[in-house]
This record gives sequence, C-alpha cells and structure tokens, in this order.
Amino acid sequence: MKLHTILPTAALALALAACGSSTATAPAASTAAASSAADVKAGAISISSPWARASQMSGGMGSMATAEAGGMGSMATAEAGGMGDMDGGMGAAYMVIANSGSAADKLVSVSTDAAKTAEVHNVIEENGVMSMRPVEGGLEIPAGGSVTLKPGSYHLMLIGLTKPLVAGESITLKLTFATAGEVTVTAPIREK
Repeated sequence: MKLHTILPTAALALALAACGSSTATAPAASTAAASSAADVKAGAISISSPWARASQMSGGMGSMATAEAGGMGSMATAEAGGMGDMDGGMGAAYMVIANSGSAADKLVSVSTDAAKTAEVHNVIEENGVMSMRPVEGGLEIPAGGSVTLKPGSYHLMLIGLTKPLVAGESITLKLTFATAGEVTVTAPIREK
C-alpha cells in the first residue's frame, strides 16, 4: 500500500478506537458517590458522571478493541482531510448533560489543556459502515431533557493529547453552551 493510503486509514483506526465502546462499565458504588459529588451545574445545564479515556487499540493500527457485537465492521471518516493533528495520541470524554430549563441549549465548543483539539463527535452507521463525524452547529440539549455522551455515540473527541491519559488521574474540560455559557468539568480518567 502507498503511504498516502496507510496514514488516513491509521488515523481513522485511532479515532474510532477512542470512540468505540470497549469494556466501559458503570462506576462502582464507591466511585459513584465521588462522581455525583463532582457533578456541575450552570443555570439550567447540569453535568453528571463525567469520565475520559485514551484511545483503545489492540493488535496494531488496523484492529480495534470494541465490545460491539461482531466488531465495528467497515469504517470510514465522513470528513475529508482526516482527523487533524493527532500527535500525542487521542482520547475521548463522556458524561450526561441535562437541561432543566424551558428552552433548548446547545453545546457549541469544548476545550481542554489535555489535548490540542477537542470536538463534539458522533458515531453513526450508514449502509453498514460506521462513521465518526464532528457535530456541526453544536449539540442540542433539549428543554427538560438530557443527552448522554457515551462510547459508540455522542462523545468529546480529544485530538493530539498533550499528556498521556493515566487511569486514576483526571482532566479538566471547558464546555461552552450557547445560553448557559462556560461550564468547567473535571473528568476522572478510566483505563477502559
């Protein structure tokens, strides 16, 4: 294979591995209490159960560890040009974002010192092909509802990690909402 074919494929493998569901489980009872104590509220927006992890790789760049039945199948990025600056590796962050207000709000941007770039992404299936795409125009949080960011679905993609994501440590994320403004969240890092 030619180098220009291998590099985008390797980039996709890294990106989807960070997004795919591996062996993520609900926090244990002792961790759940700590997690709820760290929940954040800004106006009508509240954040609960935040966590992060590094990308999950198994068997080199071409294969990914996932808990999806039968694996992820064929995968492709929907965006031309790949995933941007991936030096330093990739990771993902997850949480539940609730909106107790009477009007919808939107998560419009994310930043963190842990990565050069942080974006809201979604994993979707089209014609049997799994694709990961940035969410254009912001992620809507419905009035009186919530959105769960989880492996294999909506998530915060951390591109170009500035330091390794080590289980037991945590990272700080700044989420900016159209109405609620900036919300700072501390996300514990899990191994899987």
